[in-house]
Amino acid sequence: MAAGATASKHLMFVYGTLKRGFPNHQHMPVGIEFVSRATTVERFPLVVGAGHNQIPFLLDFAGNGFQVNGEVFVADDAACNALDVRLSLPSGLWLPF
Repeated sequence: MAAGATASKHLMFVYGTLKRGFPNHQHMPVGIEFVSRATTVERFPLVVGAGHNQIPFLLDFAGNGFQVNGEVFVADDAACNALDVRLSLPSGLWLPF
């Protein structure tokens, strides 16, 4: 980052094993802070994987399914990048505010 530049902050909504009290929350990187509980306005299908992983994920079919309960966190760029690596996600999914 250039001298004098500030890191972007990102809001992230988590609804599965990254929530506080769930198994993967312990792997949240430094730089992520809890903001509040939240529920989606839109309804989405929430699917839980089969087998030993049983990882929940949302399908991108807004208007179908249920409102999803989760938690909102704020994170800096480095924390978002670390979480992308941890979850094997493509970078750039987090929107800055």
